[in-house]
Amino acid sequence: MAGPSRKATGKRWSSTRSVELYDAAGVQISTGSSTAAAKAVIRYRLDGRGRKLTLTGANLAAQVRQTEALLTLAYEQNWAADKRFRPVAPGALPSVGVDMAGDEGQVLAFPGAQVADLPLPAAPRSGAALPAVGAPTRPADVDTLVRWRKSFLETSNSHRRGGGKRSPGTTDNYRTNLDFLLTHARYQLGDARLDQLGLPAGAPMRLDHPELGLNEQDLVALLTLRASTNLRTRAANERAMARWADAMGKEERAAARGHREPVLSAPPELGVESVKPRTIEAFAQAVRSALQDGHLHQKIGYQPWTVVVESQVQRSAMPHYSTKTLPDRDQVHLIAGTMAARWRRSTTTDGHPCSVNGARYAALVVLAGREAPRPEESTAARTSWLHLDDGDPRIELQWAEVNHSLPGGGRVRTRVPLKGRQPGEIRVVRLQPDTVDALRRHIENFVPRPNPNGLTEDERDPRLFTTHSGAPIDLGNFADAWFKPAVVLAFASPGDQHLLTMPFRRLRAAAITDWIFHGASSGEASEKAGNSGAVIEKHYRGVFDSRPRPQIASALTIRSGDFVVDRLDDIQLAELSQLVMAERRHRLERDS
Repeated sequence: MAGPSRKATGKRWSSTRSVELYDAAGVQISTGSSTAAAKAVIRYRLDGRGRKLTLTGANLAAQVRQTEALLTLAYEQNWAADKRFRPVAPGALPSVGVDMAGDEGQVLAFPGAQVADLPLPAAPRSGAALPAVGAPTRPADVDTLVRWRKSFLETSNSHRRGGGKRSPGTTDNYRTNLDFLLTHARYQLGDARLDQLGLPAGAPMRLDHPELGLNEQDLVALLTLRASTNLRTRAANERAMARWADAMGKEERAAARGHREPVLSAPPELGVESVKPRTIEAFAQAVRSALQDGHLHQKIGYQPWTVVVESQVQRSAMPHYSTKTLPDRDQVHLIAGTMAARWRRSTTTDGHPCSVNGARYAALVVLAGREAPRPEESTAARTSWLHLDDGDPRIELQWAEVNHSLPGGGRVRTRVPLKGRQPGEIRVVRLQPDTVDALRRHIENFVPRPNPNGLTEDERDPRLFTTHSGAPIDLGNFADAWFKPAVVLAFASPGDQHLLTMPFRRLRAAAITDWIFHGASSGEASEKAGNSGAVIEKHYRGVFDSRPRPQIASALTIRSGDFVVDRLDDIQLAELSQLVMAERRHRLERDS
C-alpha cells in the first residue's frame, strides 16, 4: 500500500532518492565495481518533479554520503530550495570553492547549519592532528567564544558611561550579533579544512588553530552575508509569496470548476534583502570586541580580526543635519494631515475585513516632529505622563519600550530606562501650542478614559498611542503601513524629492533643527532632547551657522553704556567681536 502523498504530508522533498555512478569516460558503473567513480548523480524529487545533483572531484564517496544526509534533513525539516532546486538550510553561510559541479557546471553551495549529525570522514589525514596552540586548555571554537562573551557582557561593566552596567538594549544588540556569528561561522560542505580537522560539515569554526580555524577570509564572508540579510524583508517576501500562491490556487480551482484555462498573474516583486551600514558597523564591533577580549582573556588561541577585515566594514556617514535636508514645522503637519486622510484595508480582531484611516497616528507624527522624543519613548507613553491643563503643558517621559530577542527565537517587548538615565529618572518635555492642540484632539477621539479599578495597567493607565486594535505600536509595521506611504503622498513635488526616503526617526532631528533655527541654544536643545551638548554641536553645527542674521543679532540686548549677551554659546566669536567694536564706536561717537 502506498504511503501518504507529498501534498498530504506537506513535504516538498522526497524521502527517497537514487545514486548513479559514472567512470571517467562517462559510462555508468555499479556501486560494487572495481572501477573508480569520477562522477555521481543523485536523483530526487522536489515539489513532485524529478531533479538531480551532479557531484565530482576528490572524496566522492564522502560527498555522496553528506549530500544524502543533507537531502534527508531537507525532507525532515522541510527546508527551502534555491533557484537551482538545491536544499537551503535556515541561515546558511555561502561556501566558497566547493568542488561539487551542478548540471551547468556551477559551484554548489550547500549549507552547513544544523548538520552536526552528518557522517564523519573515516579519520583525519595522517599528521593532521591539531596541535595545542595558544593558552586555551581545551579546544576553542566559535561556540565557546560566544558562550563566554555573553556571560562576560552580563557580569562586567562597560568601558563607557562611567564604567557602569551596560543597558539592556546594548546587551541585547550584542547577543543578537553574537548569535548571527555562531549561526554562520561554521565549516561548509566541501571545505578542505574538514578532513584535516576530522569534523563534520556544520561544526563551529575553530579558534585554536590559525591555519585551519576562523580566518580573515571567513570574517569578510560573514560581513558580506550580514549586509545581505534582513529578516524583516525576508518575512515580508514570504508573506507576499504565500498570498500570491493562495490566490493562484483559488484561480486554478475556479478555472477547473468552470472548465476554462486559469488566468495566472505574475508573482509579486520581492524586496531586496539589505541593511544599512550602521547595522554592519554594529555587527563588526560586536565580533571584533569578542575576538579581541577573548584572546586577551586567553579564551581563544589567536585573534583573526585583521586590518584586511577592518577595511571591508561598511562605514555609515556621520549625520550632519540642516534645514535643507529635513522637513520644517509646516511639512511635519503636512505629513500628519496626509496620514489622517489616508485609508487602507485591514481586518478586525475577529478577522473580518474593514477599512481604517491614519487619523489616530497624526498626533504621534506631530509629537515626534515638534518635540523630539525618541520613537521608543513616544510609543511607550501613557496618559498619566501627559499634563495639558495646569498652565505648564508637558509630557514626563518615564521609560522607553524596545523589542528584545528571545533565546529560542522571537521577540518580547521590554521596558528600558530612558537613554543616558538611571531607572526611575524622567525627562520633562514642555510642549508647544500646536502639539498641545494635536494631543487634545487625539485623546478625545482615540484614547479610552482611565479606569482606576481596572484589572490591567492598560485599563488603569491607557497607552497614549495604540494601533486600531488597541495593541502597542510596532515601529517597523507602523513605518511600512502608514508613515512611508504618507511621506510619498505628502512630498510628490520635485522640490521635495529629498524627503521621500526619510524614516520616522528622522522627525526627531527635524524638531531639534527647528528649535535651533528659531533661536534655541545648544544647551536648551540638549536639555529638551535628552542629548549632550557635544552631540548637538557635532550634528547640528550647520543649523547654527544657517540661522538668519537678524535671528542671531536678536540674541543680543544693547543698551546705553551696557553690553549684555544672552546666548554666548550660539554666537560666533567673529560676529561677537564685530558687535563689540560697533558698540565701542557708538560710545566714542556719543562721548565726543
